[in-house]
Formats: sequence, C-alpha cells, structure tokens
Amino acid sequence: MGVRPTNVRRRCVACAYTDGVLFRTHARWAPSARRDASTRPRARARMRASRDGRRLALVLALAALGAACARLARAPARVSVEVERAIATYAARADARTRTSACDAAPMVGEAWACARRGRGARTYPRDAEKHFGELRRALAPWSQHAAHESHSYANATGPWIENKWIEDFEGAYDASTGCLYEFFGPFVPLFVPWTDVWLQNNRRYPRALRRTLRRMLRPDVVYVTVSQNDQGLLGSDRATGGMAFPNVLVFSAGGYGHVPIPLLKSSLEPLRNEKSMDERGIDISFVGSLHTAPNDLRVRAHEALSRMNDAGTLKYSYYKGTEWRNIMADTRVSLAPRGFGRSSFHLYEILQMGLIPLYVYSDEPWLPFVKKNSMIKDLIIACSESEFERTIEKIQKLSARDLTEMESKIASLRESHFSMDGVLDHIRRFLLNQPNDLSCQALPRTVRDSKRPLFGG
Repeated sequence: MGVRPTNVRRRCVACAYTDGVLFRTHARWAPSARRDASTRPRARARMRASRDGRRLALVLALAALGAACARLARAPARVSVEVERAIATYAARADARTRTSACDAAPMVGEAWACARRGRGARTYPRDAEKHFGELRRALAPWSQHAAHESHSYANATGPWIENKWIEDFEGAYDASTGCLYEFFGPFVPLFVPWTDVWLQNNRRYPRALRRTLRRMLRPDVVYVTVSQNDQGLLGSDRATGGMAFPNVLVFSAGGYGHVPIPLLKSSLEPLRNEKSMDERGIDISFVGSLHTAPNDLRVRAHEALSRMNDAGTLKYSYYKGTEWRNIMADTRVSLAPRGFGRSSFHLYEILQMGLIPLYVYSDEPWLPFVKKNSMIKDLIIACSESEFERTIEKIQKLSARDLTEMESKIASLRESHFSMDGVLDHIRRFLLNQPNDLSCQALPRTVRDSKRPLFGG
C-alpha cells in the first residue's frame, strides 16, 4: 500500500472516513471531490446500518446465552451411574433400618429441649419418629453422604469436615444398632445432609429440588437438628431459602450463624513442641494469615492498630504470611485470631490445637463454644470486641510470663476433649442427651454475618 498525497479533503468509500491531512495511506480513495460528495450520505447510512446490526446481534446473542444459563441452572444435575447406585443403596439402607424399629415417643426433658423450643412455638416429639426419619432419609438421599460422595477442598485441606464427621459417626452408629432414635438424638429428629459440600458443588447455591424437598418433608411442629459449617448458616447465602426459612431446625454452627456454637476445624494440627519459654520469645503478638476476609476491614484495622503500637515501641508485633508461619507462632506469646468471613475462623482453632493462646476479635457478636459458667475454657481464650481491642492489649501486656505459661498448659490439656473432631462430636452427643457437656445454646444472631458497626472508632 502506497502513500498518496492530496490537497483535497477526500472520503474513503469503504469506511466513510473524511481525511483532513496532506498525506494518507488507505486502500480505497474516491477519484474526485465530486464523487466524494455524492457518496458521503450513502456511506454514512451503510455505516449506521452496520453498527445497528452488530448491536442487535450482540443483544440477541446475550439474551440467548442468558436463557441457556437459566435452563442449565433449572435442570437437574447429571450424576454418574456410580452415584445413582450409591444413592439407591443409601435409600435402601434407610428403609431397612426403619423396618427394624418399633419405638415409642421419648420424654421431653433437658437443656437441649429448652434450647430447641426457644422462640419456636409449640413443639412435640413425633410418635412416628422412626418412620418420619426414614422418610426424610429416603427423600434426601440424592444429597446424602452416600458411598460416592466427595468432600470439598479448601485451603489445602480436603476433609472430612465437621459436617462429614457428624454424619459418619452419628448416622453410622444409628444404622449399626437396633436402638431407638431418641437414644441417639434425644428429642430431635436429625438431618444428615453435608450442607457445605452440596452448596459448594452447586456453585454456592442449593439445588431447587433440595429446597422443595425440605419444605415438603419438614413438619412445623417437630424440632430437627443438624450440623453446619457454612459461615452464613444452614442454607448459606441462598436467598431462595435463607437460614430462617426453617426456624424449627436446631443448628450446631461452626461458621457463626446458628444456635449452638462449635469449633470451626479444618484439620488436626499437632501440638507445638515449643522449646522457647515465655521470657525467651521475641514477639508479644503476631498474626499469620490473610488480612482481607473479615467484613468492614476488621483484620486490616486490627493489624494497623498493632503496627502503630509496634512503631511507638509499646509492644513487639509481627505480621507474616508464608510457609514458615509455625516458626513465627512459636516465637509469640499471644497469637491474634480475628474473625474471618464468618463470625469464627479456622486460625482460632489452629492456635488452640497447637497449644497456644489466641486473641479472638469479633465485630457484632462473639461466636465461641464452651463458654458455660463452669467451663474454664472461657478464661483461656482472650476475646474482645473491636471497641475493646486496645484496652485488651493493655491487659495482655500486664500478664506475667508465669500467667501465660499456665494458660498454655491448660489449653494443651484440653486439645483432645474440646478442639478435636472426636471431642466436639462427643460434646454434641452429650448435649442432645442432656448429659454433662460444655456447649451452650444462645439466641440466633440478629444478622447472618455482621451488624456492620464501626470498627476501632472508624
């Protein structure tokens, strides 16, 4: 293509572009100003028609894509033959277990029943509890923890998670026995659904068929019980259902929205064999992990407040994110554990499993298990709201090395009984059967995640 000089404003017939420079390189030129003038309106019309046609085609394509996505979302998920067989086997097992039971209704006594009835109106234990439970299991079989079920993966952990262990241990024990339902679950009818697995495997939504099944099968005068790890409660952020859609389901919640707080456990960490005494540790408070998961920048603000204290020389603070985080914690007197996306955090219980002292910071409401008056654990977890943060730091600085060493020793002694999967499930079992335990019932939080109050005076 050559460079063509011109002293006349000319228009390219192909694209209707008016050239106003002396030299222009282009594929097609009008041979004269007269032709240029005669073709200008037609060229503009062609350009507008072409542009409008492309826009219309794009709109139609997007509409077709949206309709296809909607059809795909409504369509039932395709399952393999292996999964279909596993679901059928699970349903058959439920049928077989129901036929072997002939139990009368259980007595309604104990703290668990009082917790279940709080704010939920009149509730009764169904006289056909065994039959109703069998019907529930058959109806929920497609979303059960059958033989082909796979747990989700998160943060280098693959499970089993607390929901999976609850189902494996409690449902397995019930199926392996000939005892009555209330001998395992007290006045409750259990729901054995791995909620978080189902939610994540369906793009953070619950299948419509599951929602319809729950609405159809759950009786309004019966109290059910389940375990949920989701930060946003039993049914996550799914607006079509919501955590309050089934107010007669008692939820043991690890994430922070339910009725009975339990630990949020990711995996089992070995106790830290720390060779450094409190006096030898070089860091007063440290934080290892992400700064950007908590609402309203709570973690960022806590980090900034401690950084200012470190710069002022009032304490030694360290923030670290990397693979050597265990070494940082081993050199720390108190480990910061602010809430995460939900009211709890995995890191809080990593600290406790390692036998270290956590500083738990919450925003609107604390979500801590084992806080009964006669439980010593409430004195081993340093907890404060955002407004009390700096005052709590001052109190920590006044603790002696002996005080902190005694706290670590007591935390280590409670690792298996309170901060392991088996220990937590044992407390759940005793709670349901009205036996001595350290779990406590509390009112459902006012909001799913946070009331969005100002942080640290911000």
